[in-house]
Amino acid sequence: MILGEVKARVEEIAQLHGDDEAQHGKEDSLWKDVLQAIVSAKTLKEAKQLAHEALKTKDLEFQRWCA
Repeated sequence: MILGEVKARVEEIAQLHGDDEAQHGKEDSLWKDVLQAIVSAKTLKEAKQLAHEALKTKDLEFQRWCA
């Protein structure tokens, strides 16, 4: 996973405005994938960039809950 992929997925989540369930599910999936990418990151800088970008989903306003 590269930084551009994370940015694209954050944007995809933002575009789902109004569908809290889909946004929450995609956020969870993104974070899981980013955690896996961090484990494989070649440098600490790369790992931090991936995490920083993924955390931008916290700025998106949608309900985070599970049934």
